[in-house]
Amino acid sequence: DLYDHILLADGQSQAERLEAQQRALRYYGLAAANSHDEQQRLLTLADRQLVSDDWHGLAANIEAALKHPGCSAPDWLPVFASVFGYGDLIEDLGARVNVCDPLNTINFNSRARSALAAGKPQLALDVVAAGEKARGGAAVPSLFRVQAYVMMGRIDEARAQAATMSSTEENYYKAQVFVGTAAGESAAGMHERLKSVDRSHSIYKLQGLIDTIEIVLSGDRAEANRRAAAIDAQPAGPFILGVLTADCLHGAPFDLDATPHFKARLAESGLPWPPPQVTKYPPRASETKP
Repeated sequence: DLYDHILLADGQSQAERLEAQQRALRYYGLAAANSHDEQQRLLTLADRQLVSDDWHGLAANIEAALKHPGCSAPDWLPVFASVFGYGDLIEDLGARVNVCDPLNTINFNSRARSALAAGKPQLALDVVAAGEKARGGAAVPSLFRVQAYVMMGRIDEARAQAATMSSTEENYYKAQVFVGTAAGESAAGMHERLKSVDRSHSIYKLQGLIDTIEIVLSGDRAEANRRAAAIDAQPAGPFILGVLTADCLHGAPFDLDATPHFKARLAESGLPWPPPQVTKYPPRASETKP
């Protein structure tokens, strides 16, 4: 998981990203080779393939890993696979995992993200509530609630949920982007309003990906394609683009011709494209870039 986060984070050189990819492949491979549990082995191999440069058979491998009985927890697989039609299998596995490990917050988060990507906002709300109940019942500010309310057209509730988040929280900026877009705020006005947000406290350093989500939702396809092309050229770029697609909740956030590596990986994988556009927004001005 460490090396996946390095691949996703800002501020890494091409050499550092390549080293992270190679280390991820090595350690995933070692973990799979030494696993005594077949489900865990299949999940680990699927996670390994996501960051590799070879996606041959990936669709079948994802399905086999998600369907295999057991309650081992996957890593990035649910987030990535959520936009390719595996929502029901991800939820089935996630529910099994939380029976075995009811305090696994990451698994609850993966289930909520997958439900949103599948266009099931009520399921996402139910999963968030179940996670809070497992941790003692106290409600906490949640990006997933914001996104679910946006998807349901309940903009006032989305805005109210976003308002409970501290401006220093990891997901505050992203929540504001989803609410502003759903409320029909102009791209330029929203970006100007959010300039004052201090994003320096981020643990994961995902500002670049979040800025790209903002661009995608603004409707500036040319800039979205430019940013996607830059990601595509990075080590494990196709994996990052899959995560970006899941986080946008907006169908295909870029044109495949702008991302030749991702396009090639999809062609060999058997995965469907484009994903459905699960969130509808009012028309937005697209002439101004953040």
